[in-house]
Amino acid sequence: MMNTDLLEVEQNIREVIGRTLPQVVLTFDPHGAYGHADHLAVHRATSAAFFSSGHLGGAPQRLFFNGLKSEVAKQLGVERGLDPLLYGVSDDTVAVTLDVGAQLDKKNAALKVHRSQMGPTSRMAQMTEEARAKMADFFKTESFALGGFRGPLCTPLAGLFDGLGLGVV
Repeated sequence: MMNTDLLEVEQNIREVIGRTLPQVVLTFDPHGAYGHADHLAVHRATSAAFFSSGHLGGAPQRLFFNGLKSEVAKQLGVERGLDPLLYGVSDDTVAVTLDVGAQLDKKNAALKVHRSQMGPTSRMAQMTEEARAKMADFFKTESFALGGFRGPLCTPLAGLFDGLGLGVV
């Protein structure tokens, strides 16, 4: 991904947006979660596609970046050697926090098929049992910062779709 033409990726994402007409787009935070080169490329192309899709009918209303709250980044950063003040998102920047514990099995199944994340030599595979237990606990919550929006917006938001008139928060 990191060696791909980002304008081409943006165009592909914009085409998907044009076909599916999502109200909300989610992508990685500006640091690629933990500096992962592919995550950074996806963030850049998706963010650009959100803004350039404004010319489409039915353009998405909101762009959200996932992010680790600073407290979580402090705890995980020790294990990964990351600066929590750089990779963490301050509480006042978080627009939405969701309890996704009911989806934990699906998240774990998705991670298991991601070979670069879960292979025998990956960082996650080499984590201590204690660190894995902490991470499992953190995976029960997802936090999002607002990266862009169209139209009026009142915060704080109860959910990603709050205020869009869809009957869903």
